[in-house]
Amino acid sequence: MAKLSQPYAGPLSHDITALAPILVDLAPGSLRGLRAEQPGLHEVLAELTKSLPIFGDAAGVGPQLHQELTTCNDNLARIRAAQSVVAKWREVLDESYAYYAHEREVVIGQVADAVKSSARRKDTSLLAPFEKTVAYNSQVGLRAAKTRKKNADAAIADGASEE
Repeated sequence: MAKLSQPYAGPLSHDITALAPILVDLAPGSLRGLRAEQPGLHEVLAELTKSLPIFGDAAGVGPQLHQELTTCNDNLARIRAAQSVVAKWREVLDESYAYYAHEREVVIGQVADAVKSSARRKDTSLLAPFEKTVAYNSQVGLRAAKTRKKNADAAIADGASEE
């Protein structure tokens, strides 16, 4: 597992203070019903960037809508840049958490194995102070054995019902 890990080399801080004027906090459930980007958006934006300044007035689309579109695009680009940093942080935090949870489980397993071995070879009373540790470490194996037995019994019952 250690060979698969590497230290995180990306940014550890990112200031979004400049985004404060454009950030919104919607009430719970408010995202439902909001429109989202659809396939073909990039082509539409390219067309509008080209056509609105030339043909907007003739089509009844004033310059304020063109400016609003430009502002939305700029705001989205700024937010997307911050989101990519935060998404990477989330990924790194999730992976780091999983890595250290795994390492902790490995250490608990090593302790349980050492205790069981010492109890078997030296003194069975060593199991008492580590009773919860040994039981915790054994629970996955016990569950797996129970599932295998249940599946085997089900296979036997299926075989008997087919006859």
